[in-house]
Amino acid sequence: MPRRLAGLLMLLIVAGCADSADKISASYVSPLVYHEYSCQQLGAEVARVTSRAQEVAGVQDEASSDDAVLMGVGLVLFWPSLFFLEGNTGREAELGRLRGELDAIEQTAVRKNCGAIIADLSNRRARAEAKQEEAKAAKAAQAEKCESDPNSC
Repeated sequence: MPRRLAGLLMLLIVAGCADSADKISASYVSPLVYHEYSCQQLGAEVARVTSRAQEVAGVQDEASSDDAVLMGVGLVLFWPSLFFLEGNTGREAELGRLRGELDAIEQTAVRKNCGAIIADLSNRRARAEAKQEEAKAAKAAQAEKCESDPNSC
């Protein structure tokens, strides 16, 4: 019985951790929202939504990292720190919605033949993916460094 209770408690704690931004998928947003927009207006909307999505993703990644550190500290050294896990807040829903808005804008831009907007979105996505890969590589390098020399972390 105590093992089951401990397992359930661990499951609940892990479920309370914030996900990293790259694990959050787009929510559906109807392209009809942008039906009346001109290509120029779609371009402005891409800039606004992308800027906010990057901001929210950065905060989400920071929360995810903080939760991972607290989880490690809590499991190994000081279990009361587990009460400070940030967990899932409205950021995940907002980031999913923003990504859905970008998808809807892209669909509208394709339908309206807004070539510059489509190219801009493709470039932004490529840059974001490259940035995520760099962050993952840096995180992996830091984890490897910590494994080989725990005092350096």
